[in-house]
Amino acid sequence: MPYAIVLYFNRAAEKKIRDIWKALADRGISTEVSSSGIRPHITLAIYDELKCQPCRDELAKFAARTNRLEIRITHLGVFRQPETVLFLAPTITRELLDLHANIHESMAAHAGSSWEVYQPAKWVPHCTLAMNLDDGKLSQAIACCGSIELPWRLHATGIGAVEFVPVSDLFQFDLKNG
Repeated sequence: MPYAIVLYFNRAAEKKIRDIWKALADRGISTEVSSSGIRPHITLAIYDELKCQPCRDELAKFAARTNRLEIRITHLGVFRQPETVLFLAPTITRELLDLHANIHESMAAHAGSSWEVYQPAKWVPHCTLAMNLDDGKLSQAIACCGSIELPWRLHATGIGAVEFVPVSDLFQFDLKNG
């Protein structure tokens, strides 16, 4: 099973995203994300292999030296390949790109190569709202999410590792508050 290194948000942001997931599920548009057991997040890397204990130790050190990060969500986005995904997209900042590059550098000795689309210079940061949408469901999902007030500021407050599918949280650490 693959493993993801993910960036978690503050509680208020997490609740707001869960409310969006619930609205999409209640309207019969998409339940895949809301029922998966994953917390709202931005995926930083996905690996096919991960040495869990060394990774845990490295993530603990990484979190202890990494400040919480303000993230500004500015738009909805859509991926069309390999499946149709609707997502919240942040403004890309030097801090976010540096955090992403640093996590890849930190994990290099404890994991195989990250999936290509998550590697530095190829990564598109995003928080998934709905997956596997046909064109009709995509239109419905966009209409459902049309009332999201943007831009929206949230904070990345934690980092963790998740095994999937099914989703299983392996460990999580708070980022430095400072």
